[in-house]
Amino acid sequence: DPVLLLLDEPFAGVHPRLRDQIIDRLLELHERGHTFIVVDHNMDAIQKVARRLVVMARGEKIADGPPEAVLQDQEVIAAYTGG
Repeated sequence: DPVLLLLDEPFAGVHPRLRDQIIDRLLELHERGHTFIVVDHNMDAIQKVARRLVVMARGEKIADGPPEAVLQDQEVIAAYTGG
């Protein structure tokens, strides 16, 4: 019964219904005291489970904070859109 779980791309290539089940399970486990570090590129899924985002580009941290703020950060937008 680990307290910290590391998840690498848990939403990659996953059917949307299964993705939603994974999200529900993560939220349920979080309520029971588990902590997660999730690495993923699916921002729609991530913002449903994350309280804090750390975004990296080219090996450097470019943003850190609540999802609402990080996803509005111009450097984050540029990194994800190639701008």
